[in-house]
Amino acid sequence: MNSAPKERVPAVSAAGLGKRYALFATQRDRLRHLVGSVLPRAIGKPPRFREFWALRDVSFDLYPGEVLGVIGRNGSGKSTLLSLLAGILSPSAGSVSVRGRVASLLELGSGFNPEFSGRENAYVNGAILGFSRREMDRVIPEIEGFAEIGDFFDEPLKYYSAGMFVRLAFAVQALLCPDVLLMDEVLSVGDIFFQQKCHARMESLIARGTAVVLVTHDMGAVEKYCSRCLLLDGGRARFLGPPIEAVQVYMSPAREAEGGGEETRTDQAPSARLPGSRTASPEPPCAFAGDIPGLAFPPWPGPEAFIDLSRAFVVEENPGARLSAVAILDGNGRPAQDFATGDTAFFCYEFTVQKDIEAPVGGIFISTDLNITLHGRSSLQLPAPAPERVENGGRVRFRQAVTLGLTPGWYVFMLAFGSIPKEDYAPSLDLSRDGLHPRLSILTRVARAGAFRVTARKSPPNLPFLGYVDLPGAVSVSVLPPARED
Repeated sequence: MNSAPKERVPAVSAAGLGKRYALFATQRDRLRHLVGSVLPRAIGKPPRFREFWALRDVSFDLYPGEVLGVIGRNGSGKSTLLSLLAGILSPSAGSVSVRGRVASLLELGSGFNPEFSGRENAYVNGAILGFSRREMDRVIPEIEGFAEIGDFFDEPLKYYSAGMFVRLAFAVQALLCPDVLLMDEVLSVGDIFFQQKCHARMESLIARGTAVVLVTHDMGAVEKYCSRCLLLDGGRARFLGPPIEAVQVYMSPAREAEGGGEETRTDQAPSARLPGSRTASPEPPCAFAGDIPGLAFPPWPGPEAFIDLSRAFVVEENPGARLSAVAILDGNGRPAQDFATGDTAFFCYEFTVQKDIEAPVGGIFISTDLNITLHGRSSLQLPAPAPERVENGGRVRFRQAVTLGLTPGWYVFMLAFGSIPKEDYAPSLDLSRDGLHPRLSILTRVARAGAFRVTARKSPPNLPFLGYVDLPGAVSVSVLPPARED
């Protein structure tokens, strides 16, 4: 006999949820109201007040593994909704039900004791969520590694910098694998490298069945993660449905006329550029190829231009080459980290091979803070002439130009290095992706090799495109006369 299918139970359920506040003309009236609620005969006639509904008549069900995005202008009720779901506030109307362990990333670090060390605060927060000491013993090393604060993990929080504090707070809450995760604009904490780790962790939580309520102004995150999206306006649900449609309603011209507009997010800059220890050395003449007309490559930079690689990490387990130098130059050949949309950046990177190889291949992959790869191209795809062989210990230098047709924001790049048989290098453009893959040997891939920022252009057109990437194109416009009836 077949048993009936198990009914799905919402992880979060809100029905007619509302929160009301009483607004008084003076503090004296407020005090009289408080006294009157306890001793009604003591104040005589109660003071007048005005009702303000920060949230009203909001209903939804959220199931395990789903993500509900919550968007809206400042003051629309987003934080009030999260506070009701977290149990910080009691509803004035309706009901709310949250099942399982709940982690709240509303105000990072709230509830932490500054006299306790990071490790001690992690144990305390785990106990609050219902984790046993044995369970916390297993997850503490992962929290410590994720936070990347080194020996400070065992120091009191009062000695932490602001960046260290938010790293620890996110690591503690996100790595405890809650059943429900409430997040308020925390995916933009830290620099872009840490943001990418946050997004990767969020993806793993969703995959294991965590229900997520995400309040954000990042429309890219809404479209990437959310199953549905709730648009709040004046405390009421203006739209609940597919994320793309919610974003379109939110960004509609009618909203712009109301004085809306997207808030500007200012991210912290990635780790500072530090002088490298290498010294510049003469290099033999080399040839370049590409599709940027009139391009002139700058010379290989001096040691002051090299990027600090302490936060880069090798993806391959047994790399056959080592990334030994990276620099980003502007059109004048000077070290740069800031570019305007449409500028050309020159990525200079060097790999030291650790065994004899055939024709070398190098490439760049550019990604967003959401870990979305926007661009990837190698010396095979441009293509550039390359030597047929490199001996063990040899250094291979690449200078790769990229026109940054990107929307303003921070970006991270990964570098990859490999080799291909010399007889396959020249005809490689004739091969399909499946045909090229078995011939190409990847020797190393270095993630978080560096970061750069793109800013808006200062001269018209200031908004040359919408979305992430500017794609070459053309348009034609025609007008047909009105059809005439015979």
